[in-house]
Amino acid sequence: MYATGQQAEKLHVVLAETFMADRGVKRDITLARRKIAIQNADRQVTPKPLIPENTKKLRCLPYHLINAGSCINEHVVKDSCLCNLYFLTSKLFSFTLSSVFGDLNDFLNRREDEEICLLKQFFTACKVDLSQPSKLAVNLLSYVSIDPLHTSLKLLDQAREYLVSSNNPSVIPLYPGFTLHPDTSSALKMSWSGHTEIISYSTDTILLSDGAGRKDEESNDALTFYNITMKDHKTVYIPVNKNANIHLYGNRFIYISDDNIEIFDTEAEKNSSIPFGQLLSTYKTPLLPVYTTVSSDAALFAILFQNGDLLVFETSSMIKVASFLCGSIVEDINRVLFSNTDNLKVVVVGQTSTENTGTSSGFIKLFDLDHPNEQKYKIIANSFKKGLFQLSYSGNVIVWAVNVPNRSKIVFVNLDSLEECSFVNIGQKIVQLATSTAEDLSLVLTENGSLYVVENDGVIKMDLGTYDGVTCFGASWEQNCIFLGDRHGRISIYVEDKTK
Repeated sequence: MYATGQQAEKLHVVLAETFMADRGVKRDITLARRKIAIQNADRQVTPKPLIPENTKKLRCLPYHLINAGSCINEHVVKDSCLCNLYFLTSKLFSFTLSSVFGDLNDFLNRREDEEICLLKQFFTACKVDLSQPSKLAVNLLSYVSIDPLHTSLKLLDQAREYLVSSNNPSVIPLYPGFTLHPDTSSALKMSWSGHTEIISYSTDTILLSDGAGRKDEESNDALTFYNITMKDHKTVYIPVNKNANIHLYGNRFIYISDDNIEIFDTEAEKNSSIPFGQLLSTYKTPLLPVYTTVSSDAALFAILFQNGDLLVFETSSMIKVASFLCGSIVEDINRVLFSNTDNLKVVVVGQTSTENTGTSSGFIKLFDLDHPNEQKYKIIANSFKKGLFQLSYSGNVIVWAVNVPNRSKIVFVNLDSLEECSFVNIGQKIVQLATSTAEDLSLVLTENGSLYVVENDGVIKMDLGTYDGVTCFGASWEQNCIFLGDRHGRISIYVEDKTK
């Protein structure tokens, strides 16, 4: 092309219009010599559909649109290709990400544009495969944050409309919880399909059920073990009872079978069995375990048996560390857990009934691993309910939700003294409680959807207000994000603004 200046820009406009012609070109024309006007005349231009196979259109359209300069509106350039969901996914499918960067850079070299800068930043940070419209749409809504008063990005509306109209069920982000920063890589590590249940997970591993219902020759169910750090996965077949509590640590997971502790090594693909009788001299068949738990660093494993025996052993060597006798009716025990303090303890909580009054009270038993013969016991005025008590981050305080008519509250009990050290009145019935993994904070959800962040001294740090329809939550304390699920199946994200 040898034209220059404005003449060249006009020629680029003509060529751009040709490549934009999904179904050919029709235009009103006038035949000068014959003095005849023809409306909607077919200009005999080959249709240029927007599909990944049409690589010529994907390569040439942005080139001509950008080089058309002032002869074509910048919104046409963005709506047709640079900010078009289908154009971007088609080009990412047929070309490399660098080719999309080239188009964005060519546009920015000619004019400043905040929308294109946001899009360039998004592609720089998001490292996942975006060659499918659904993946690009979800990641755009998850990552790109805009100020609606100063800028807009129609691509976000297009992404949202695509997911809403999709026949496949999708979780549509309502808030960009993974807002981009200069050092952001990708918050979405991996995605998997074909699974029906998360069986267990740890910091860098996850164990999932097999949606296809596969079994081996011995009718053992197939489980898929993912190592997120190594980006590796394996299918394993093990005889796990559906009600078994499986604990993951490293490349191994531990669970209970009939009379054994089972440890499966995913690297060696080998299962090891250790009989209960080898670890507990008082064990007699059938004496079933009723509760299992692991310490926060997965170094210790505890088993509570029907007769009240509590066994603690090391997961690495399978050597018994200590055994205790709870001395309580097992059905009264709600939970067994490890404290996180340097002086490691086993905490047993439950409830007990008073025969005379018929009222139910809670109790805490404390076993010191360094002094197996010593234990502490404390009756608490109100009973513990499953799921409504946690250990604080520092590990020396039990955070406990008490639901009584018209005066629900959060109580904090010091593990050293087993005394109540503080409390805070909530009012509404408490339905979910979680403690932070980064600091001594608790998150409380009430039945009317109110959310509170509470400190261990009983002070409400934040009242997040009432969210209509919220039924549950999850928290990423390190990222200061709270994920709210509602009765409509939506997930919203609350992010603390650290600048205030």
